[in-house]
Amino acid sequence: MATTTVDMAEKLPRWDLDSIFPSPESPEFQEAAANASLAIAELTALFDRQEIGTRPIEPIDANAITIFDEVVTRYDATLEDALRLDGYLGCLTVADVRDEAAQAAASEWRETLVDLARLAPRFTAWVATLDIEAIVAGSRIAREHESTLRRLRRGAAHLMDPGEEDLAAALAPSGATAWMALRDELMALATARIELDGEVRDQALSDVDNLRFHPDRDVRRRGHEVADGARRALAVPLVAAINGVKGTATDTRAPARLE
Repeated sequence: MATTTVDMAEKLPRWDLDSIFPSPESPEFQEAAANASLAIAELTALFDRQEIGTRPIEPIDANAITIFDEVVTRYDATLEDALRLDGYLGCLTVADVRDEAAQAAASEWRETLVDLARLAPRFTAWVATLDIEAIVAGSRIAREHESTLRRLRRGAAHLMDPGEEDLAAALAPSGATAWMALRDELMALATARIELDGEVRDQALSDVDNLRFHPDRDVRRRGHEVADGARRALAVPLVAAINGVKGTATDTRAPARLE
């Protein structure tokens, strides 16, 4: 039965992402990434020009509504394009951590995302200065995003100082994001040795985990024991990765909590 499971795994279909991009090295992907990077730069310029996050938007008149609609529309469009690229690269790297082209593109993309991440706390701080009732009354776009605006306004109470928020975003690729990538890669590459049908074989840890659904109780037991042992063998780097993520979150949010 276990042999059948392995054979089926080898025949399972892979995600077909060609409808999004042919590959991370394709001209289509390179053009989309370049356009996204340009859109982020232009959005940053818009934020600077309208002093988003540094100057309250008041009073809520026709000019303020025009500014609000432009900022939110551009921000939405930029986020949508960024999430499309991020999701595509995420699918590739999760499915195969050995895909060097995808890993290289994902690493470069994470650096680009820093500039977009820097805008998030500025936008949140700006929303916190809005008269939500007034902007919702005068703007269709605001009405469509009312629940998000109210959530961001509540979240603004936990923001750090602007300089600290900017530094946290800049350090993310070499901090929590890097630790999370290490954890994911360790788990994706992990294997365990188990005897099935009289044959000892090395299998991916995910395949061993699937043995918990095997009809044979003894196979389920041995699969659990082997998987547990494999994870214990990776305990030191996994704990380091988890502590790295927790430490980043704790250190960067400590000033906001103290306030």
